[in-house]
Amino acid sequence: MMNLFLERESIAELPIYPVRGNHDCMFDDMLIEPKLQEKYPTWVMDGLYGEKEFLIGPNGEKFALL
Repeated sequence: MMNLFLERESIAELPIYPVRGNHDCMFDDMLIEPKLQEKYPTWVMDGLYGEKEFLIGPNGEKFALL
């Protein structure tokens, strides 16, 4: 899965902010996705749930992932 990001030079160093879906509840280890940070430093997932806001405009507009 990570090859999708790592093999593309233009995005290889950009942070990845994954969002969990209902299909992510099928792993034997519920922390398998947050643990990917240990192997891939661009993978940013501090826990099973969370939020991240991104500034997207010059007037303080934001985009949020929940």
